[in-house]
Amino acid sequence: MNDKFNLAICPPKEVVAQVRSLKKELESHIGPYSARNSEAHITFDLFLLDEASLSFCEEQLHDFATTQKPFKLGFHSFSCFKESRTVFLEPVDGSAYLITELFHAYKKATKLPGQLNQITPHMTIGKGIEPEMFEAALVLFNQRKVEIDFICNNLALRRFIPAKGQYEIWKRFHFAPV
Repeated sequence: MNDKFNLAICPPKEVVAQVRSLKKELESHIGPYSARNSEAHITFDLFLLDEASLSFCEEQLHDFATTQKPFKLGFHSFSCFKESRTVFLEPVDGSAYLITELFHAYKKATKLPGQLNQITPHMTIGKGIEPEMFEAALVLFNQRKVEIDFICNNLALRRFIPAKGQYEIWKRFHFAPV
């Protein structure tokens, strides 16, 4: 049987707490919405894995991570995907470039059965927001400044927990020390 996994950049707990606070603020403003309980992350790839392919995936991710160096990421503004009614933290240009370059290096270096061939780096605050509440969500974060910066030093494989309807970190793959 295959389980759902995703590969993500998962920020440190201080950033997770900052994003959780933004999600709670949005929920108090518009009511319940999708992704409100999801921990802060930047999706990198999606997988369906059985036990044998999970072991192979872990080996590939370990080998890849040990060739990478930590780098700084910054998220200083809000944006949205209108078609999916998603509000998110947008990385500064240099950070978006670094995340995309890491993704391309990962795709080139591994032979994993991931489902994504490209990514749009972002950290979701809310997705699938009801149409009548989407504008209110945009107004809440419109023109707001945010300063979220952290060192990206690992990729995390996250396993979907059906009972919770959420992904949880299964294993982290740390980059080489500087």
